[in-house]
Amino acid sequence: MNKECQKIDIGQRTHLSVKLRWHGKVDLDLSAFMLNKDGYIDNESDLVFYNSTHRSENFDPERYASEEDWISKTVPISADSSLIGATDAEGIIDGRSVETMSLDLLNVNENICRIVFCVSIFQSKLYGVDENGQLQSDISLIDSDTGEVLSSFALDALDGSVTSTETYDFERIPNYGWECRLCNVTHDGGLHSIIDKYV
Repeated sequence: MNKECQKIDIGQRTHLSVKLRWHGKVDLDLSAFMLNKDGYIDNESDLVFYNSTHRSENFDPERYASEEDWISKTVPISADSSLIGATDAEGIIDGRSVETMSLDLLNVNENICRIVFCVSIFQSKLYGVDENGQLQSDISLIDSDTGEVLSSFALDALDGSVTSTETYDFERIPNYGWECRLCNVTHDGGLHSIIDKYV
């Protein structure tokens, strides 16, 4: 496991987005863990990920053919609705697959002290290789109100054995507000290795 942290100046910004982009024969997923003061999630909906059953709409068998259909047509959200998760590979922009999560820091439950964004790979290694053998994947932190890119990190440099990584890490500072760090904390056990850490 590797850890490198860099502080990201978010100022007084409260509406932020985390955008994952990639190109290659892989399926990357963006997820987030909303942690209490002890560093764990309080309930399942505080893990916002592609297969979560806490979603933007409740399951209605009259509207959706199956639970799989429901999950494919809705987005995961946190228990307090402050974090809106990504759809699975929401589209292709400039030749890259994209997933985006939106965060409203003003509405985060007071029991949440940290929010950790993660990238994981489904049934492959964490990077994609294009026809020229170049790695093509990156993650960015964006001011949702202005569109300004506050930070961008190329996942290309990750070691080939890596199957998941923790990236943007938000921490609530008492009597101050939120701080953000970009931390490259890598794992070789996919999303489950991060779940084992925080659940």
